Amino acid sequence: VSSTSSFISTWLCGYSVFLGPVIGIILSDYYIVRKRELDLDSLYQKGERSAYWYKVRASVDNLG
Repeated sequence: VSSTSSFISTWLCGYSVFLGPVIGIILSDYYIVRKRELDLDSLYQKGERSAYWYKVRASVDNLG
């Protein structure tokens, strides 16, 4: 039982390392960028018509 609880505790701490920054980005987008206003119709649209659509543009030259 001790090793199981230790494993769960360690896993949750490790998971929070990745989840914390994601939540921070989502909350700052909601409160600062969008000023607590969401376009509900746009949430369900696909493609460039949606206000929440983005296109990932990455290049090998930009990496370093």
